[in-house]
This record gives sequence, C-alpha cells and structure tokens, in this order.
Amino acid sequence: RLVNRMELQRALVFVDGGDADRVLERLLFHQLPAAGLGGKARKEERRQALEDFKNGKVRLLVATDLAARGLDIPDISHVINLSVPESPEVYLHRAGRTGRAGKDGVVVSIATAGELVRLMELAKKLKIELQPPKRPSGKSNPGAKRNGKPTDKPATPKKTKTSSGGERRRS
Repeated sequence: RLVNRMELQRALVFVDGGDADRVLERLLFHQLPAAGLGGKARKEERRQALEDFKNGKVRLLVATDLAARGLDIPDISHVINLSVPESPEVYLHRAGRTGRAGKDGVVVSIATAGELVRLMELAKKLKIELQPPKRPSGKSNPGAKRNGKPTDKPATPKKTKTSSGGERRRS
C-alpha cells in the first residue's frame, strides 16, 4: 500500500542481507515492478536487474548495503529502509542515493518499535527531523511523538545542501 500511495519514480529498497530475496518475492506477488540484487541472484540476473531499473522497466530495486556499494544510478526519487542501519555513516550512504544533482529526494524508514530508538538516535546525531507516518486520511499516526509529547502534526522536513550546491529535503 505504501508504494502505491507514494509518488515514486525509482526507489532503492534497503534490506538486511537475508531478507532481500523474501522482500523481492513479496513485491512481485503484489504485482509491483521490482527487481533485486539478492544473495541468490547470479551475476547475469544482477546485471539484468540493474539494467531494468536504470531503463525504467522496474521502479523498485531491492538491495543490501553490500550489494549497493559502488552503484551509480541517477534519478533515484526514494530510498526505502526496511531495516534501520546501525551507524550514521551507513544511513548517510543510503540516503545519499537520492536527491542528487540538486533534485529533491525522499528517504522512508520503516522501523519496528525496537528499531525506532536507533532511528531516533541516528536522527539526533545527523541533525535531521523525522516525520511521523501519515494514515490514509492524511493525518499523522496518533501514536507519534515530537519532543516526547503526542502530536498529530507532521514534522516539516529540513532542507540540506547537497555537495553539488542544490537542496535536498530530508525526513
């Protein structure tokens, strides 16, 4: 449902190592245009997945941090974290895949209750503001908190400068 509600053109979906093939299977089951760089994929299958992603045949590319190293794919509109990275450096490496060349990009992190603490620590270290999730009605998650207090208002994403001088919205 999330993928269908977001206006994504091309998204890189980050998962933990053992989850890549399972996540790809679920996306394909729901008839979403996806490809993967999972551990079970042969070299030719990975090459084809990258080619299909770059030329727009698929809009979602499922990858691990290791599989995504060294990839240079332009025009990624979204990064979706299905696992919260352990370090600020890894978070920035993932987030840096979107919003290049002065374009806006969106980072979506889907976290369990246990991962939420780590995500909030990353946000504090990186000085980024998180937006609580919105329900289909457009209202925020009623359990969302800002500064330790319940809120129903979404946070305003902060703009940051990219290395090329453009601005990027971070959430």
